[in-house]
Amino acid sequence: MSKVKVNIAYNVGYQILLYIIPLITTPFLSRVIGAKGIGTYSYHYSIAYYFVIFAMLGLNNYGSRSIAGVKEDREQLAKTFWSIFWMQFMMSAIAISGYAIYCMFLSDTKVYSLMMGIYVVSALFDINWFFFGIEKFRITVTRNTVIKVVSLICIFIFVKEPDDVYIYILIMVISILSSQLVLWVFLFQYVSFRKVERSDVMEHLKPNFVLFIPVIAVNVYKMMDKIMLGMLVDYTEVGYYENCEKILNVPTSIISGIGTVMLPRITNLISSCDVKTENKYFTYIMLFSAFFSSAMCFGMMGIAEEFVPWFFGPGFENCVSIITVIFPSSLFLALANVLRTQILIPYKMDLIYVLSVTLGAVVNFIFNFIFISEYHALGASFATVLAEGTVFIVQFMFVTKRRGPIKIMKYLVPFYIFGIMLFLILKQITFGAEVENFTRMIWKILIGMAVYLAVSAFYYKRYLKVRLLCQREN
Repeated sequence: MSKVKVNIAYNVGYQILLYIIPLITTPFLSRVIGAKGIGTYSYHYSIAYYFVIFAMLGLNNYGSRSIAGVKEDREQLAKTFWSIFWMQFMMSAIAISGYAIYCMFLSDTKVYSLMMGIYVVSALFDINWFFFGIEKFRITVTRNTVIKVVSLICIFIFVKEPDDVYIYILIMVISILSSQLVLWVFLFQYVSFRKVERSDVMEHLKPNFVLFIPVIAVNVYKMMDKIMLGMLVDYTEVGYYENCEKILNVPTSIISGIGTVMLPRITNLISSCDVKTENKYFTYIMLFSAFFSSAMCFGMMGIAEEFVPWFFGPGFENCVSIITVIFPSSLFLALANVLRTQILIPYKMDLIYVLSVTLGAVVNFIFNFIFISEYHALGASFATVLAEGTVFIVQFMFVTKRRGPIKIMKYLVPFYIFGIMLFLILKQITFGAEVENFTRMIWKILIGMAVYLAVSAFYYKRYLKVRLLCQREN
């Protein structure tokens, strides 16, 4: 248990770090390069990202799962790593070639696109999946901490005016490439070089393509909304949406970090038939996901009017309504992440995972097409909520044959009721005009935390704790 806690702490820290740096830089960038500059970066990054995910296929899940299953056998570990990596090398070469063609013949802003090519090349060296599989999260966290801090310093030093968008892009893509290259320094402590047969490489291709379908489907509604905003409206609307999504990513990254740790752990528990421990992990992580996501969702919606002008500065007033609309998606994201990493992928229910996210992508694309032209970033936000809701509902419907998800859901509902109470209370709190915006926000946060924690603690001690003990004994 202690190792799991340590790994969760490291990977949650890793996930938070991925998003906390953008949060630190966002107020600065919003004031220096503005919504248009942020939107320019986000639009070109979104396009490059599609080539990256093609290069990686479904490796973040498949690679981690495959390595976790053989990590105790050093010989088999080396064979598995190199056979998966050479498949990654082959797909990356195709992706890089395809991106080069895009830059030459399709891109309207070739300079920005070519700089993003560094990011596409970084996919060739991305072996995070290996270290996740052997549960060495400390290495990835330490590496990212150093590189992200360096990139943060560079942004503050070198980005000084609206025309410095290209400098911002270069800093970001070089930091990504550097973070991938550093991992290779540590790799050979765990595996030695080994030649593998072509058949060893090709055997990983089909299962990776199966997991690639949900990856591309998820990213249709993770990235396509920004591309559609850029094409149908303008880069400024992309900037509004991008800033709000950065805020949304912070709470969801914590749940995602826990899921990344639990995927190889649950895979090992399934192999050893330890159903009791597996169910215990599932129960507590579902409860935490509901507790945390509800607090962040309804709390952020309640303070949006104070938060947006303080954090983003003038010119981002539209973000108040966007945050209010998009944040409920975090409720679905949190629960779907637990179902995916603790049931669907460990039990190799890949087709259900594929179906759920494919339907989510279809829903997102349809409603993006309907709403973006008229409602712009607000329409894209509404489409995202519908898509995430669809993914969760479909996944939940298919795992109902397992008792765990069904039994635990009734214990989650009170947290959402507490969250709605929190939102209503925060919206009713008013201060005089003499109280400045930042002070109002801090008071709302303190009052909201006190109320939510108090009712949640009462619920846990007086009801939930007893029920969980009875469930464990049975």
